[in-house]
Amino acid sequence: MPDLLSVPIVTSCSRIVETRYDSDASTEDVTEIAAAIESLRGALVRKAIAETKLQVLSNARATFSRSKQAGSVDEEPLLKTYASVLGLAEIDEPSLIQLEQSIRKEIDEAGQRASVSTDVITKLGSKPNVFIFRWAADSERSVSAAVGSALSGTAGDTNRRSGYLVAASLRSSALEYGDDLVTKLIRDKKFGKTGADSVLDNPYIVNFTLGAKHHYFSEDRDIASAINAAVRLSASDLDKIFGGGYSSFLQAQSLAVDAALKSSITASARGMASEPKRKIYPFRLWGDSVFAAGGDAERKRNEGYTTFYSTRSNLADYVIDESKESDDAGKFQCMQSIPFEGAIQSTSVTKVGFKFCSPKGWNDDEGKALGKTSPFLWEPDKESCIELDKSF
Repeated sequence: MPDLLSVPIVTSCSRIVETRYDSDASTEDVTEIAAAIESLRGALVRKAIAETKLQVLSNARATFSRSKQAGSVDEEPLLKTYASVLGLAEIDEPSLIQLEQSIRKEIDEAGQRASVSTDVITKLGSKPNVFIFRWAADSERSVSAAVGSALSGTAGDTNRRSGYLVAASLRSSALEYGDDLVTKLIRDKKFGKTGADSVLDNPYIVNFTLGAKHHYFSEDRDIASAINAAVRLSASDLDKIFGGGYSSFLQAQSLAVDAALKSSITASARGMASEPKRKIYPFRLWGDSVFAAGGDAERKRNEGYTTFYSTRSNLADYVIDESKESDDAGKFQCMQSIPFEGAIQSTSVTKVGFKFCSPKGWNDDEGKALGKTSPFLWEPDKESCIELDKSF
């Protein structure tokens, strides 16, 4: 993948670099990996819920023992709360022993399910060019914020979302800007924009896309809310049970589940990027017809893939020094903007195609005079053409 924090520049004409990572993994394989991730997540959450109940049971046993030793009835309201959380008619040692055995069995079974799911991820994720990505729609989700939302019953910050994406047979497409970008920006400034660009204040162009033939994405569950819902008590009751430390305990459980999930997936995702296939296609930024045709050619190449990630640049952000534009015919080196079929004005939109040429006379003295006539009237130099749908 390219450095997405910079704009790729080439000292020639603009081009699109396509990279494919073909895989023999099927849709069923991707779906099975995704199901295993969901199963792993569910097993870890169930384990956390069981461990929470085990902690409640431990506290209940201590309170029950204390009440028996002191012979006090002051603990009766708290013992009733414990009984409600644990699903018991009343708190007594036989009931606690039986429940503890049941909870520990739940923890063991959840661990076994997590292990089985991890094995599936390891097996299928080891196929060449199968990738498991961690995605985030915003910054890393704050566990403490999630815990606060769970305890207060609010939805929390819904803009912060994260999860996993399983993908096989990737395709990336990166636009590298060439000299025609300078030509476009200078001529737009000198002569005004045309078409849709003329009514948009902030025109942008997509410069990188990443897609896959098969992919599946999932969104993280709110672990704190899942645990809190399982114990079915208000925050005040829970604080009584945990002596005011429930928030800290819940946060620790949420962190533990999140860390275990990441660790299991990272450890099992041992796939490799294998035999990438790269092709380079011409692309031109100046000239409405060739620009549109370049986009059509890219969409055609992307058939069968679903784009799940992209970056873009705002062309209005670039400041251009007009003195940098050459006055000689060389400035037409990257201006293959005339349809092979003829001048734009006389060529039907349906016949434009993907083959474009420099304007006739671009490489001799006539080139100096081309700027004085409308580009819509320029005739193609059929000896200086590019084909947007063919690699070079």
